[in-house]
Amino acid sequence: MAPPVKSPFARGSRGFLLVEATLTAVVIGVGLVFISRSLAGNLKQLSTIQQYDRLLQLAESTLAEVEVQAQHAPPLTARAGEYESPNEAYAWTLEMNPLALQGLAPQSMTEVVLTVSRRDERPPVIRLHTVWPTVWLEAHSP
Repeated sequence: MAPPVKSPFARGSRGFLLVEATLTAVVIGVGLVFISRSLAGNLKQLSTIQQYDRLLQLAESTLAEVEVQAQHAPPLTARAGEYESPNEAYAWTLEMNPLALQGLAPQSMTEVVLTVSRRDERPPVIRLHTVWPTVWLEAHSP
């Protein structure tokens, strides 16, 4: 004779109860919410890092161009500019401040500050500071 078949609802059955299944679904759901929030935060941070990287690339290339101009076609004055496509969302400003450094002739060095930012004034902003000889910035007499 065949052994009797137990009902799935009988005591001692090894299946999941409805309460256990619901609790498992809630735990999994809460875990997925935390994972998705973490992923969203990481994507936002990645976007910010990409913006800083783009700003830094633009700032370094602009400073190199301005340095070449300063050495070959002075005088160089404070100025501002905008980038062409595909960087039209960014703009730059160049400021110059005379420095008084101990042991050097007065105003022989100039601090040059290049600021690159989005045109809509949203962060992030990159500022590069450098020190150049003042003779780079003055007009050469023929």
